[in-house]
Amino acid sequence: MGRPTSRKKSPIAKAIAELRARLGETQASMAVKLGVSLQSIARWETEAAPHHMHLTRLWLLAREHGYKDLMKVFYGRINQLQAPDQRKVEAQRAQYDRWGKIQNTVIDVMQEAQQLSKEGHPAAPRLADLASKLISLTRAAREWSWGNL
Repeated sequence: MGRPTSRKKSPIAKAIAELRARLGETQASMAVKLGVSLQSIARWETEAAPHHMHLTRLWLLAREHGYKDLMKVFYGRINQLQAPDQRKVEAQRAQYDRWGKIQNTVIDVMQEAQQLSKEGHPAAPRLADLASKLISLTRAAREWSWGNL
């Protein structure tokens, strides 16, 4: 007898597939975004739940895009983790949020530079250039931190 053609997907598998679809990502592009293999994404969407680090990342992606229904599913799975893994998830979330706060501060500086530019301040172009570079740097640092927790 052959393999069954359809298997009931878990809520987490459905949520991962739905998040990917809402973001307009293929399995391959989602794998790149999360820093995992294509096979991992395929497995998560069918049978195996992701590791707590990736589960946190999925929850944060859903949060960034305002998908509260998907956040609820991911957070429900996070709550089922053992205490040590829950502490790791909280540390990951806190670090991600810290980088977000830094990035938002730099964005505020960029907006100030734009205002100074409108007022004709001579330092405005240089400040805008530096802020733009800092925004890119904080984004890269935020992503780098995911792989080094």
